[in-house]
Amino acid sequence: MSICIGFLEYISIGKGIEAADLISKNTAIEILLSAPNCPGRYQVLFSGDVDAVKQAIKLAEEAADFNFLDSLVIPRIDDKVYAALYCPTAFEIKDGIGVFETMTMTATIEGADAMVKAADVDIIELRLGKGLAGKSYVIVTGPLQDLKTAMNAALDSVRERGVLISSVVIPSLSPEMVKHII
Repeated sequence: MSICIGFLEYISIGKGIEAADLISKNTAIEILLSAPNCPGRYQVLFSGDVDAVKQAIKLAEEAADFNFLDSLVIPRIDDKVYAALYCPTAFEIKDGIGVFETMTMTATIEGADAMVKAADVDIIELRLGKGLAGKSYVIVTGPLQDLKTAMNAALDSVRERGVLISSVVIPSLSPEMVKHII
């Protein structure tokens, strides 16, 4: 399955709901998630064909005011990322883990997609904003060299945004920490 997704992030609940309503009424997209998140932000995740998703993003950005935070279009989101948006799959920790953390949900989704497309890594967790004051992160596992490749791809994908908090590769995660990651 290869689908196109769009993602909108607002710092206002009301403006986020208004944008979701606007794009659902005026474009051929399907809203997959429209909900508040921490710290009082609003997220809209939707899918459709590439043209419809781009049209929805353009419409939302044109109608936006200062409450608009960020947007994203991924024409062919990787299945691993799409699945992790809904329910992470339990994976055995391989050579280690990579943790990629940003100030926005949008950048973390973009980074996660870049990671799994660049290297043979699996997503352990993709956490978008909830309980994190709006920050988001993705944890991946795989062979050490693939973790490094994945992390570099994620960094390259969001470097210009200025929203990176941290990116780390941790080889040979201790058994004590494995209990807390999985």
